[in-house]
Amino acid sequence: MKAGSPRPAWLIRGACALLTAGLVGSSVPITTGHKGLVSPYTYNEHVFPILNDRCAACHFERGPAQMSVLDYDSVAPWSEAMRLQLLSESMHPDFVDPIDSAVMREPTISPRDLDVLLTWVGGGAPRGEATPPRAIAPTRLRWTSGRPDLIIPMRVPHTVHAGDREEIHEFSLPTGLSETKWVRGLELQPGNRSIVRDAEIRVADGPTLALWNPAQKAMATPMGTAFELSPGAMVRLTIHYKKNYRDDDSALTDRSRVGLYFAQPSRSATIQTLLLSGPATDAATESRVLTGMLAAPVRMLAIRGSLDRDYSSVTAEALTPTGCRSLLVLRSPRADWPRRYWLADPIDLPPGTTIRVTATPLARPSVDALVRPSHRFEVAVEFLGQRQ
Repeated sequence: MKAGSPRPAWLIRGACALLTAGLVGSSVPITTGHKGLVSPYTYNEHVFPILNDRCAACHFERGPAQMSVLDYDSVAPWSEAMRLQLLSESMHPDFVDPIDSAVMREPTISPRDLDVLLTWVGGGAPRGEATPPRAIAPTRLRWTSGRPDLIIPMRVPHTVHAGDREEIHEFSLPTGLSETKWVRGLELQPGNRSIVRDAEIRVADGPTLALWNPAQKAMATPMGTAFELSPGAMVRLTIHYKKNYRDDDSALTDRSRVGLYFAQPSRSATIQTLLLSGPATDAATESRVLTGMLAAPVRMLAIRGSLDRDYSSVTAEALTPTGCRSLLVLRSPRADWPRRYWLADPIDLPPGTTIRVTATPLARPSVDALVRPSHRFEVAVEFLGQRQ
């Protein structure tokens, strides 16, 4: 459910006031299914189009999310939980601080659509009198960017056994290439969408091509840039599998496919990676600090992070010989939503620049926010080397 960017305080206060106003004067407890039907919006006429557009990538029957939003009887029992997710901005999360970060971002839910959803829930979540809409469930897999130039399937199916709820598994996929190619875009086509939660696709001993989840499609590289793929390269596909509660006792099988889109050959525009390193923790602040120095002038394109736990904040800055420049600020980022942040405008940085990333821990972490053994703490800077 794409509930995007941080909301202004006035908007959240207004939404809360609107929810409260719909219940003032009523002795009915705030319990889904028992609220007075006072909402001017109904599921059939107003809510379904929003959910179908913003949430159906994950929330469909037998999809990766807990429930479907594509029919009234499925979503109504979850309406109160949906309200809480929207108000807390937990789903679909956007961690970027828009004031201090100039990065490319996904389209977010509009204030009007947010108001419709919150008012609908607060007013009793009515079905409506209009003819129920026909659910447009994503029942058939397709390549959203057209047929890829190269499709690489998993060599054999993988089974998540009965009783196993969650696991991370890595697969090696041979490309069969006989010549160098440059990758400008990538898609993952899950073989079993109910258990494929997210994935990392990278070249063995090479760059990470994409971080993928059902709600956030892999973004193409900036115009005129690409990742290099050598002859005979192997692609490493790391998939995070997680079952829904309904499938805990079932064995489920997946055979996903990776689709690669190639660019015209251009070695001068090959994207390079600087992997930052640093101490495990800063003794004074308990923050984790990673650093890396640029030995030559570069044009910085993106910051890609992987977290081992949830943090209060993550900041990235460039310390140049003449000063400090903020690159990215994340508020309350979660480890289970790894992302690559492409800069809205590439930044030219001189040699001797230090890239510093600081991850500040949560003051009172929940059990879910503690260290995840299957996750690593890693941040990479991706750039183009400038011609001398």
